[in-house]
Amino acid sequence: GSCCTHLSVFEFSQDDCREVKHGANDNHDKPFCDEGWLSGAAPASANNFYEIDVDGDVLVKRRPRVKRRSRHFRRGQGQVTVRHALGTSLKDVGFQVWRGSLLLCDFLLARPELLQSAVTMELGCGCGLSGLVAAMFAERVFLTDVPDEVLANAMHNVALNGREKQVVVRRLDWCTTHLASLFPPPAQSTAAVEIDAVSHGLTNTPTDPVASAGRKEHKNIRRELAGGPQAFGWCEADAAELERCSLVLGADLVYDLTTTDALVDLLDELLMRLPAAAAAVISLERRVNFHLPSLSARAPAAEHFATRLSEMDCLSAERVPL
Repeated sequence: GSCCTHLSVFEFSQDDCREVKHGANDNHDKPFCDEGWLSGAAPASANNFYEIDVDGDVLVKRRPRVKRRSRHFRRGQGQVTVRHALGTSLKDVGFQVWRGSLLLCDFLLARPELLQSAVTMELGCGCGLSGLVAAMFAERVFLTDVPDEVLANAMHNVALNGREKQVVVRRLDWCTTHLASLFPPPAQSTAAVEIDAVSHGLTNTPTDPVASAGRKEHKNIRRELAGGPQAFGWCEADAAELERCSLVLGADLVYDLTTTDALVDLLDELLMRLPAAAAAVISLERRVNFHLPSLSARAPAAEHFATRLSEMDCLSAERVPL
């Protein structure tokens, strides 16, 4: 590829033991939508939620873990190669690898039984890293996103890892898609059902310190991927497999209020159409900013996500202990 396009190889190992020693004051048993996330009142102090050091940076508390023995994959089996950009402009964040994706990969590797012989869908896949890790264990993986260039780059990454027969790339816009179109009746033609792609209109999108440099990287990716049209439409064969989907994945999807609303609505409808045991695992980074109305440090997008989940009668949400 271009000298401005980054190719990263992620190497993974699995733990034989997942035992964790929790402290007496750990809050891992609290529900996801707990009081700390949902309170609309200004906190008395930022220290109610976290501690900060002398430079004003957040001190992340990590639970102590027992010593683990790692089981490494055989050479090449635990590797995922991803083409991505280090930084991009606001509308092209799908070319970056975000921290939430790395966290989701760790979770999937710690819980491979969730993926064994499963059909899995990743929402907002971007470069497709999490979905490609899921493909180490799953029977079928759907990578979904909206922009053609992002979808084409995800397809390129699927080919880089030799997963073309197992992983498919499809367009899915949370804001405009009617899920009925993804589950066509048997009598419908097998022709691809195209979902219209429109701009998300994202605001408050996560930014990167090297965003300016990343614009050049994205231009090179776009130039390379603009060679011909790609088909990312859904077909009847996809619908038959979606009916067996038991796990929906998402990484770093919560950073904008409008699209967060669309995400929760999509999850609500999607999980109702999937098998009874189906679940969604969403990893996110709580992006803490100064909140002017409350004159305090808050994570508005994450709090809004928790509030919306608590309002959904048909969804049960909880935090996953890490």
